[in-house]
Amino acid sequence: MLKPPLPLRSLLFLQLPLLGVGLTSKVPMPNGNEDIAADFFLTATPSAALSVSTLPLPEVQCFVFNVEYMNCTWNSSSEPQPTNLTLHYWYKNSNDDRVQECGHYIFSGGITSGCWLQKEEIHLYETFVVQLQDPREPRRQSTQRLKLQNLVIPWAPENLTLRNLSESQLELTWSNRHLDHCLEHLVQYRSDWDRSWTEQLVDHRHSFSLPSVDGQKFYTFRVRSRYNPLCGSTQHWSEWSRLIHWGNNTSK
Repeated sequence: MLKPPLPLRSLLFLQLPLLGVGLTSKVPMPNGNEDIAADFFLTATPSAALSVSTLPLPEVQCFVFNVEYMNCTWNSSSEPQPTNLTLHYWYKNSNDDRVQECGHYIFSGGITSGCWLQKEEIHLYETFVVQLQDPREPRRQSTQRLKLQNLVIPWAPENLTLRNLSESQLELTWSNRHLDHCLEHLVQYRSDWDRSWTEQLVDHRHSFSLPSVDGQKFYTFRVRSRYNPLCGSTQHWSEWSRLIHWGNNTSK
């Protein structure tokens, strides 16, 4: 004898587990003290659907080049999708505390990745406040406070010159574009008999004397500069100068 068919409502209920819809499963916690109600329909959310507003913005790095211009850049590739982030800035406790948007964006692959500020926009000894923002998610923003005097990178020393002070003594001189009173320098030198550089820190002056040289050796010199503690606390050196040589390069 055939059994009567199940009601339509019962059939739908039996199929729900196959569809993974609307069932609540009790999952024991590791400590066994409580359960978590896991609704399969509501919790199976793809990661791409997570709110963008919860993602942190990349860090902004600013450097002042020879107090002639400043670049503030960020890693645009860290965004989950290409985003033209915007940058606003102002100076804290300044007579000019207007909030301004970057006027000259730097682009990487067609996406904003930095901001260029000209000399007139740089107030070296006032707290620089920079704010990065996602225009699609206005609440997604980050703010940093920077001391620009600690972020100065001077140009490399120029016009390196060597002259003999005596038969065995050399003097190296150089010049810097601007910032002369605020710079300290690092001189490195070695002969063709040396495997490593010898270095000497030089404060304020633009000269260095090597008291004893061997005329049978071939010497190489180079110099780099940075903002000294009187003007800022930067640890960022300039690029090295071009190399300059002295002596007999046929030795060995």
